[in-house]
Amino acid sequence: MYPWLIPDWHALSQTAAAGRLGHAWLLLGDPGLGKEQLAQQLARLHLCHQPDRGEPCGQCHSCQLFEKGHHPDLGTLTTEGKTIGVEAIREICARLQNSAQLGRGKVVIIPDAERMTESAANALLKTLEEPAGDSLLLLIASQVSRLLPTILSRCHKHVCQLPAEGETLAWLAEQGHQATQAQVRICQGAPLRVL
Repeated sequence: MYPWLIPDWHALSQTAAAGRLGHAWLLLGDPGLGKEQLAQQLARLHLCHQPDRGEPCGQCHSCQLFEKGHHPDLGTLTTEGKTIGVEAIREICARLQNSAQLGRGKVVIIPDAERMTESAANALLKTLEEPAGDSLLLLIASQVSRLLPTILSRCHKHVCQLPAEGETLAWLAEQGHQATQAQVRICQGAPLRVL
């Protein structure tokens, strides 16, 4: 996991370990922070059969399938266009209605959730209000102002913070890139955008 996301992960995993995860989360933050990696780890934890103190075990059948990228109870929305249409949302919501194949629940990740059209967002509302079984919806967004207030009100929110400039420069150096402060500032401090 990216080092600047570790505090975010600890906060979310403690919430999960305490049994207060709920069924819908909105992960917010600037583009280039790697929020998708945080969503993946949260999905892995939710699907794990033997979580250990807020961490996925890495050993169970579910964790092994997740690691190989073949988990049948995980869905990630992928779209090619500029918007996320109603059909894509209906399809992913229909997946949540089916029973979990491994019995631990289902997870759906919706990257760039602010790209949903209004009709797509409205189609998602029913699932957010009445989730099937032990499902978890993870929405990822960078522009909260573009999301419908009804979506915002039905999700727990977690805001990912930008790392300190020095942390970004150190991480980039570890990746073999000697970035300057000016480059970090041009990219508003988001490490993956600088990269």
